[in-house]
Amino acid sequence: MQDFLKKCLLVQMKFHETRKSLIEKKITEYALNQRRENNLVPGTKLEPTPEDGQIPLLLFQRGAPVYQQAGITNCPLSSSELIEGWTLILPRGWGMAFWKSLIFAGARVAGFEDMRAMHFETGHSYFPHDFPGTRAFEIQRELVRKEAEEIWKKKPPAKRINFAKRGIEHPFECAFESLGLIDHMVIDQPEGSTVARPTYSLLHGAPLRYHLDDLNTRLNALVAKRGLNFVVPELRLDETLAKIRLKYIDRGKPMANAMIYLVDDQEVYEHCTHHIRTSSSSPLKTKRKLNELLEAEKKNVCEKISNYIPSKSQHIGYITNGNFSFSLGHGFGIGACTLNGLKRMEMLDAEQNRSVKRLVVVRNTTSLKVRAAQLEILA
Repeated sequence: MQDFLKKCLLVQMKFHETRKSLIEKKITEYALNQRRENNLVPGTKLEPTPEDGQIPLLLFQRGAPVYQQAGITNCPLSSSELIEGWTLILPRGWGMAFWKSLIFAGARVAGFEDMRAMHFETGHSYFPHDFPGTRAFEIQRELVRKEAEEIWKKKPPAKRINFAKRGIEHPFECAFESLGLIDHMVIDQPEGSTVARPTYSLLHGAPLRYHLDDLNTRLNALVAKRGLNFVVPELRLDETLAKIRLKYIDRGKPMANAMIYLVDDQEVYEHCTHHIRTSSSSPLKTKRKLNELLEAEKKNVCEKISNYIPSKSQHIGYITNGNFSFSLGHGFGIGACTLNGLKRMEMLDAEQNRSVKRLVVVRNTTSLKVRAAQLEILA
């Protein structure tokens, strides 16, 4: 292990010297234009010379197929090619030179928000917005929270939403630490210091998800198998998250910071899934017929279901990015839930023998209603 680290250090020092010499000996745009003027045939490419620098590049291929699990409400994600391609990493100081060449060749420009929108349409998580448990997510979360809170405070009290009256404790952020059963003391960080590591963790990998009872034992076994010399902190299921995505089975769309709840009431479950279970025997071929059925159901809904707001004990996760998906044609969201909440959800599906699996309800921070959605766990 030590020999490997020494080799990595030597390679890093060598690349550092190479990058430094490249930026010092970089040919100016004026010198390149003069060489173009000296070409016998105008518009021809410049011939490389020994004085020209050889620029080291890093290329990473992106793209993986998105698989959908079998279910009643699933439909395939049709635009996974949006995030497929190559990631090009250049040395410092060479961005503009490659930028112009790529633009002249026909490449299209996309910013961070455009990249996030493309990841959303394909059902993929986007870093750091959809990676809770990382310091980058905490920094992004704090920036968004302050900005949203300032906009809310600028409105007069009579014109802004009273979140306290609606029982929403964290309207401007995804407070994953509030999902745990143990309260942790909040420590104020000095300005400019490194952001503290979150109290919760994010679990990756499908094999670990299916062995929650002995999760810590399997983690320690994997660490020992790889020969890594560090101790894995003991993970609690209520403080360990798994990334999810969900699809609305009704109208509406989730928004960022929306709360995800379990459905443990059988009456609420039957109401939320009535049009799905009945359509399996007599399919609703048009959206108009589905809307007519939903309007007829509204007239027969009891007061308990129409004013249904889940309790705090049913709160299992948050939506980090949500909106109407143009590729799917309905509300769609990406977020994270606690392993304890996912375990309880699967137990409810097994005990009540539910036909629509992994049903949850989602409540936006600005809404008094909840919407039913079907959840899918991401690896």
